[in-house]
Amino acid sequence: MAFFPRGCVGKPKAYFHFLSLDCLKSSFVESSVDELCSVRASYDGLIVMTNLRRKRLVLTNPMTGEYVDLPLGVSCNHLYDSFGIAFCSEAKTYKVVRLFPEPFASVGCEILSAGTRKWRRVEGSLESVRIGQTMLSVGGSQHLLGVGDWHDCVVSLDVRDEKVVAKNLPVKRVWNDAVVEMGGNLGFVSHANVDALEVWILSEECWIKRCRIDLRGNLVQCPGLQPKRWE
Repeated sequence: MAFFPRGCVGKPKAYFHFLSLDCLKSSFVESSVDELCSVRASYDGLIVMTNLRRKRLVLTNPMTGEYVDLPLGVSCNHLYDSFGIAFCSEAKTYKVVRLFPEPFASVGCEILSAGTRKWRRVEGSLESVRIGQTMLSVGGSQHLLGVGDWHDCVVSLDVRDEKVVAKNLPVKRVWNDAVVEMGGNLGFVSHANVDALEVWILSEECWIKRCRIDLRGNLVQCPGLQPKRWE
């Protein structure tokens, strides 16, 4: 999270607020870049931020202070777009993915390589996803939950070959379900059961139920393990 403290004198400075999930402690790091607007995506310690006044994007590592300026993108609509970051193992570089609205309810996609700093259009349109979702980066792909006819699917864009594939979810999707990263694998948290959460992971193209969390009795059940209670 980036914010500007109150009461500062002169040109305001931006700070990043970090929360460590290991020790649940927060810290603040001063940004090395001025005039930032908002965080659009984050992955692997990198953050994509916008600076609309200067008409640019910024890809930065707040902990080291390193950053590069990136162009906003080919499409002129920069208010209703979504961003994601993924690492391309073949090119050995990070890539930024951008989704943006097009006519007739279509969604366009373009990808930028941090090495070339140039956007390239991905052929076709993505009617199967909704702009505004947070893109999840796992295994060199960007993952989103589908919409419409793809409601019960996860839609994935591989930044290596720039191909889009859809895979059925393990169960029918309901409101508030989410895709997550679990130990380097794509995961899915289902609220289909009113009294429990089901956590699935995708392993070798198959969905495996990782655990079931009983919301009434705080009971966690994992296949092959004795039921455990969590506090």
